[in-house]
Amino acid sequence: MKRRKVIVILGVVLLLYVLSIGPAERLSDIKDASDEFPLTTGQKAVEAVYLPVVVVALACPPFDRFLDWYMQLWGMPPEIIPPADRKNSHGQLSR
Repeated sequence: MKRRKVIVILGVVLLLYVLSIGPAERLSDIKDASDEFPLTTGQKAVEAVYLPVVVVALACPPFDRFLDWYMQLWGMPPEIIPPADRKNSHGQLSR
């Protein structure tokens, strides 16, 4: 019973981690008043924290499509992974 509880808690934490990319990306997109730098510290932090999610999206097209849809719910552009980094149907990066 204890093992099941640990597995459920880990599953919920993993799900919340993946789903938190929307609010985190939205909040990091708020520009500071100066607009001097192309990437704010918050955007760099979000990129680092959610890199595993992006790696999985690159490897799994259905997850990539889900992530595009989910990010649109948060008002973000549909492709958070640049098209040049996406893999084609043969598993090779498209150019």
